[in-house]
Amino acid sequence: MKFQSCATVLYALGKHKDKLYEKDLEVNSPYNTYLVKGLPVGPISSP
Repeated sequence: MKFQSCATVLYALGKHKDKLYEKDLEVNSPYNTYLVKGLPVGPISSP
């Protein structure tokens, strides 16, 4: 099952956006939970 979290996509993009578009969900990253099944490979937004 895919987690599909917007927060992981924003982390993968490396910048904050007020709105995500469909093209944003296609970013190639192991943190993109719209493309990768399961949880991200590591923590996001962790100091």
